[in-house]
Amino acid sequence: MVSFSKVFILAILLLAFLPGNGQQSDTLKLSPYSSISYTSLGKEFTPWMEIRTGLTLAKEDKFKLQPSVNCLRRFDQSGVQFQMDSYWFFGKKWYANILLSAGNGTFLPSVTYGFELYKTVRSFELSTGIRQMKFTQPVTIYSSSLGNYAGNYWYSLRVQYARQSMSPLNGFHYAFTSRRYLRSGRQYIEARAGYGKRIDILTEADRVQQIQLMNFGIGYTHPLNDNRQVGFKTTYYREIIREGYLRNRFQIAIYFQ
Repeated sequence: MVSFSKVFILAILLLAFLPGNGQQSDTLKLSPYSSISYTSLGKEFTPWMEIRTGLTLAKEDKFKLQPSVNCLRRFDQSGVQFQMDSYWFFGKKWYANILLSAGNGTFLPSVTYGFELYKTVRSFELSTGIRQMKFTQPVTIYSSSLGNYAGNYWYSLRVQYARQSMSPLNGFHYAFTSRRYLRSGRQYIEARAGYGKRIDILTEADRVQQIQLMNFGIGYTHPLNDNRQVGFKTTYYREIIREGYLRNRFQIAIYFQ
């Protein structure tokens, strides 16, 4: 039997190098995108893999639709998630993100939906939103962010508060991102760091837990032509799952868009 990873890696590579149409009709643009990530969890767990393929349909200053299929492998089990990410623009200073996804797998929420509203004020961007993941008991995440452009740099601080219904699980998570733009807005290096609590299925299938984590990572995005770009990200996670149990997780991701 052909392995999960070989089949989808081939599909990712084929999709990634399909040329975008590069043409616009009333500013309507269609282009494929794809990504693959590999996560090492040491000797205790088998590696995780996630492969995502999708399309971007965008109309300048109006909307951007991103349907995608995510194929995941965790805990020696496979799962599939169908997702629709959409952005709606209201003039130059307001836009909204609406997310809807459905998952099939013991380590995935059956349904996820969310909404976030963004506002631009001079060189700053502010946002506030809410997202809910449907596990046996739903997990609700409230988020807010503040970003700023300063010359060739972009800084962003994002704060999330997560809680699970009918349980004591709750906590804050803080994430900071910094980008340095190089020759254009499509070529940049970035650094990321995070600290706080996360509620998710991260240790074994069908078990929602609260984890104390710290992470940091770097990435680089490079334009291939006027329509396509490629990039990579690496992230290290230090997770305290319960008292006396520490886990190190390392992830590398490559993406084409």
